[in-house]
Amino acid sequence: MKKQIAAIIVLLTFFLVISAVSVSAQTNQKITVEIPFRFIVVGDQYEAGQYVIEQLDAQKDPFMMTLSGANIAEKKVFITQSLQAETPVENVQIVFSQYDEDTYFLSEIWTGNTKDGLVIPMGRIERKLERFMKKTKQKVEIKASLQ
Repeated sequence: MKKQIAAIIVLLTFFLVISAVSVSAQTNQKITVEIPFRFIVVGDQYEAGQYVIEQLDAQKDPFMMTLSGANIAEKKVFITQSLQAETPVENVQIVFSQYDEDTYFLSEIWTGNTKDGLVIPMGRIERKLERFMKKTKQKVEIKASLQ
């Protein structure tokens, strides 16, 4: 009987720990980044400045993100998709696709120390640019920080 009670206590403790880990993994992380150039997110252009990127609701849809900053009257909501790197990306960073001297599209979000990231699907304008300027496309990484 004592062994059964001990086993039940061990199992309950295990489930409580797993639940706590699961809940903490679902909390919103805010990424703060200083972007030194004008950029485009899903068809809307933004000026250089400090921005915050975060999940809209981590529990309902971890792929719905928001962009906010001093240059934005209302938060921009956008959809992302899962992205896997071959090796862990160590730094918190935001990646832009650059097509010419001053055309940047937000393309990837990395929270650091993981192979899991987020990619912003290309919109119509970016797909056209990529078709004609694929050879000149570059990736620009901007270090960011978690709040």
